[in-house]
Amino acid sequence: RSSDLEQLCLACLFYFHRDDEGLAWRLVGLAGRMCFELGLHRQETYFSQLHSINERYRATVLFWSIYVLDRRFSFGMGLPFVMQECDIDPNLLKPVRPWYHLLSPSFPVSSFPTPFHPRSTIKARNQLTHDSQDNEATPYLSNMITLTEMSSKIWPRLTPSTPNAITLGPKPSSAPIDVSELQHLDALVQQWHAHLPPLLIHRPNSPHPPPLTSPNAKDRTYARLQLLLLLRANQTRLLIGRPGSGQGG
Repeated sequence: RSSDLEQLCLACLFYFHRDDEGLAWRLVGLAGRMCFELGLHRQETYFSQLHSINERYRATVLFWSIYVLDRRFSFGMGLPFVMQECDIDPNLLKPVRPWYHLLSPSFPVSSFPTPFHPRSTIKARNQLTHDSQDNEATPYLSNMITLTEMSSKIWPRLTPSTPNAITLGPKPSSAPIDVSELQHLDALVQQWHAHLPPLLIHRPNSPHPPPLTSPNAKDRTYARLQLLLLLRANQTRLLIGRPGSGQGG
């Protein structure tokens, strides 16, 4: 059930902030396996078993949150992650606005569980448009999904068991550092940050950066998101060149 998954996510975050990242990693792995068991990695599940847009949206946010946390804790621990891209439906919906791509012509009304009438479809689309003032409902999660997907290109090259792995710690003479590969991975991360929506890019030289102490709640929110995404980008760049990456422990 989604409520069980939500509780597992909260437990993961609790133990992570208690500095027990090992337990957080084990719990998010369990949550990931539950996602597969419930079929949340397949798009058809959202239309055959979830009968409202709110249910689909909640399940989508939950699945991708677990996906990002699984990768975050795995990279932090230097241990394998559970949720592999090859196991996830490439057409799986992501938590972005406008959410009415759930109601687009690519999903004919006949494919929706009953009752799902065209009139209710229009009503739902209008309501979602009215409720959404931003292009993305979950701007941090939406952009972290992209960075997390990118990490799939980084992980195999940091794992000692991979033939072409990049190792910056003790290494055999037959596995030299591929500097061009390091530069390529680093450039990918920098491009990701550079192509974030303008409101989510931290610009320290801007004459009017949104302050964290602004009386405007929206300014404070964007200021926090800017810093968090900048930190995630730099963390990933550091990970690329971390000695002993992917060796566990």
